Amino acid sequence: MRQSVPTPTLRWLALACTPGARTLEPPPTGWFQLLDLAERHRIGGLLWRRLAPQSASIPSSVAAGLKAQAQAITAANLRAALECQRVAAAFTDAGLPFLFLKGLALSSLAYGDSTVKMSRDIDLLVLPSAVAKGAECLVKLGYEPQVPGRVASVPDWHRRSKESVWVEAGGTMVELHSKLNDNPRLMAQVTASTSARLVEVAPGIRLPTLKPPELLAYLAVHGASSAWFRLKWLADFANLLRRQPAEFDQVYGSMLALGCDRAGGLALLLARRVFDVEVPPKLTAKLEADRAIGWLAGEATRQMAAAVEPTRRPLGTIGIHLSQLFIESGWACSIVAGQRLVMDVAARRLFRE
Repeated sequence: MRQSVPTPTLRWLALACTPGARTLEPPPTGWFQLLDLAERHRIGGLLWRRLAPQSASIPSSVAAGLKAQAQAITAANLRAALECQRVAAAFTDAGLPFLFLKGLALSSLAYGDSTVKMSRDIDLLVLPSAVAKGAECLVKLGYEPQVPGRVASVPDWHRRSKESVWVEAGGTMVELHSKLNDNPRLMAQVTASTSARLVEVAPGIRLPTLKPPELLAYLAVHGASSAWFRLKWLADFANLLRRQPAEFDQVYGSMLALGCDRAGGLALLLARRVFDVEVPPKLTAKLEADRAIGWLAGEATRQMAAAVEPTRRPLGTIGIHLSQLFIESGWACSIVAGQRLVMDVAARRLFRE
């Protein structure tokens, strides 16, 4: 079983990504590696929010670099808010149910501020039956499909994959989702028609997103599917979890009802170990006794602690693929997940070529 104890640097970064007024000591690796870590985990906005009040005690080059990252994230998020408003209006006019996933709405819910969380794209969930109409809306808005490369291929693509990727002339990227996850067994009952929560992300701009029980489950599955290799994802989960009034047993029960028991348990265990979220001892003991969750937690901790992202390391993504196989309970589920993974890779190559 992989070592699942977070490194001192990882725990320091987690503390720095958590809103608070306490002055932080220098990170274990020193200040001068902080810019690389911020870019690696895409947490520049979160770090600057916490460290700005003590910027006088930080090397000027590091403070300036973090400030620049945070300003770029804020500017990008403000542009994204306007684009989300434009996309929402078009889909509303077309009569299509839709939800925004993660992004600005999650930043508002987890941190009370839509401008601090870095997001590279706009994730939009529609019904599987509405993919063709959704594609038409995006084309009218000036978007072109990147994956797959042709508009005509989009409906077939969505039969094999959960999302297609679209880009407009200004560089804004939209991921059009027809499912929350590639794994059809997880959260299958949650669709674009699921009861939503409206979140204000800018004055006069309110976006529909998942309600907290479904959102926490979705974040848990999303993180587990990537072996949590980026700390930003766990920061979002942990900080959103802290802001929920529900008891942990209720939160975990919601995850169980959505079929996310192992992914949900993994997220709670990592939130406790890395972010010191106070998960009840009885539930913690139950999660720690699960050998599969223990292995997943160890792999996730190793991935987060790595100096560079998995795609930049030799064989770095193997742990991610293995994690995807064991998100579900039972060997039969793992075999099905493996078959699905092979088919998905083949489909992606076919459509990209």
